[in-house]
Amino acid sequence: MNVTSLLTTLVALPAVAILVRAAVLWLRRRDPIDGQIALLFVPDLVFLVADLLWYATGRTDLTGPVAALALARAYQTLRIAGLLRPTARWLEGAALAAVLLLSVPMAAVDRPVPPAVGIPYAACFVAIEVAAARLFAAEARHRRGTPAVRLRVAAAATLLFAGAPLLAVVGTRAGLITDDGANHHLALTGPGVAVLVAYESCLVLSALGYLVAFVPPRWLREVWATRAANVVGERLLDAPPTEAAERLWRRYAGVVRDVTSADAVVVLLRDPAGALCRAGAAGTDWAPPPGLPAGALDALLGLRQPVAVGAARGAASRHAGGPLLADLAAGPGAGLLLTAVPLPPPRLAGGALVIANRTRGLFAGDDLKLVARIAVLCGVLAERSAVLADREAALAEQRRLGAELAASVRALTRADNAKRDFLAAMSHELRTPLNAIIGFSDLMRADLAPDDPHAAWIGHVHTSGRHLLALINELLDLSRVESGTMELDPADIRLDRLVRDLVSSLGPLLDPKRLRVAVEVPPMLVRVDPVRFRQILENLLANAIRYTPERGRITVAAGAAGPDLTVAVSDTGVGIAEADLDLIFDPFARVGAAGERSGGTGLGLAVVHRIVRAHGGDIAVASVPGAGSTFTVTVPGAALGPAAPDPPPAPGGVAAGLAAGPDGGC
Repeated sequence: MNVTSLLTTLVALPAVAILVRAAVLWLRRRDPIDGQIALLFVPDLVFLVADLLWYATGRTDLTGPVAALALARAYQTLRIAGLLRPTARWLEGAALAAVLLLSVPMAAVDRPVPPAVGIPYAACFVAIEVAAARLFAAEARHRRGTPAVRLRVAAAATLLFAGAPLLAVVGTRAGLITDDGANHHLALTGPGVAVLVAYESCLVLSALGYLVAFVPPRWLREVWATRAANVVGERLLDAPPTEAAERLWRRYAGVVRDVTSADAVVVLLRDPAGALCRAGAAGTDWAPPPGLPAGALDALLGLRQPVAVGAARGAASRHAGGPLLADLAAGPGAGLLLTAVPLPPPRLAGGALVIANRTRGLFAGDDLKLVARIAVLCGVLAERSAVLADREAALAEQRRLGAELAASVRALTRADNAKRDFLAAMSHELRTPLNAIIGFSDLMRADLAPDDPHAAWIGHVHTSGRHLLALINELLDLSRVESGTMELDPADIRLDRLVRDLVSSLGPLLDPKRLRVAVEVPPMLVRVDPVRFRQILENLLANAIRYTPERGRITVAAGAAGPDLTVAVSDTGVGIAEADLDLIFDPFARVGAAGERSGGTGLGLAVVHRIVRAHGGDIAVASVPGAGSTFTVTVPGAALGPAAPDPPPAPGGVAAGLAAGPDGGC
């Protein structure tokens, strides 16, 4: 034994280590790729055992069989390539025939091997390895991402392994190296050492290449899985925020198909009814049968992965979920290899990511778990998309309603302008004849004797004309306030005098019903529009007189809370029902039962409410049916302070009549 022989023996150790790792993985997950890789390195184990026997006993009778077995390794490489890419039957048949034909003389001849056997042996070995390398490279061109890289590494490792016997033949024929009779090579010259180093390097690098390509260590698998998951996540995050859930799941399936180089990918989820449904797919239109229970997915997840669909039909029939695999086998899944990975709970509980390949894939189930976890991100994005879609729909509906509202406002504005123009025109046209009717009826009544029978008729004409004129004025006031064209002319006035003058002017309405009016207004200065504020009080008092029965009582009170003016008009009338309190300030509102209503247009309180608002104030009402009502007007900043009391009235004056009226009122 020399240093070169020992080095050759040590080179076999990495290959044996890969054999052990592949065998352990095959026992754990029964992946045919792992088993075939283990068989690929069996000749290295046999070579190592034969070397140890040679070192211990000097036996060389195993040298020939070991060399013949090495040729079988080339055929095994071709079989592995055939698992990943369909291979012509004639190619495998020809390779097997050549291996069997050349193994016999290689095992029988003495060492050193004569050129007549060694050269055909090396040529066959190199040809089969090159064919396998071409298959690996061709399949790499059809795959993407990490699987493509791994297949390129496998192609390079196969070419390196093919280069080892080629270097041995060239070195031997050139007289640089020689065979020591125990499958070892010895350097005869300085360049021969370089040839041996290149030879051993090809063997070591080839073994490491197969390790990386087919049985990578856990840390490397995790790096690749993380990279694939990152690509999936980045492609999902590139989706527009409003992309529909169906398109998001289709995007997810498409990216998973890209990073795993799968032929098809299907994402299965549980729908609200508990049935299995397809959320997204890439490379296939297959979907589970309608109404299939989500538990049927357990059959697929319960089988050893990957699952050959055709071979699993019998096994699937013994599971509760057999219909799922049966449907796949009858449809596009026939002949496929499926790898199903459960999606993470709780958001996607009951779902699965299904990877379909027509040949063996390089991503095992464990490698796909991280990619499957990214489905949670897709689920979150789908929920976000649904929320944004709902919000967008709500905004669109809001915009539609806004447009309709704007159109309605424009139409109402046009109608309001038309109404205002109509009222202005009609008031002018109606006032002219009404003024003539009122004026001439007043003159005619003055010229008639009190006992003339025509006096009553003319009085009715005069009263009706006045009533009609008041109605026209109320309509105009309401129109002006609503359109914002009513102009106020504030002035400093004595509120107590305004109230007493107003009460005196209403005497003809108070006397027939023998109503009592209590005026509780202290001498005070206020700043309001005198005409409009008198209109407010006149309407409130007219309402109180209209709805207060005979011998009832009406109270007008006023006061100040700092700068704010408060005026209240109370009566002991019929009152207002609580349900009607929100209606009384609407134009033309007539509340109460038909028998309780008195004459009126229903405009008085509407006009009052709007004039008070024009002053910057507010009006409130409190009422008890059958006991009366109180209307309270509040005008901020209108109270200027107390005024000097009036001098005592002359005997027999109007003021004396108010103070000394029956029952302390008017």
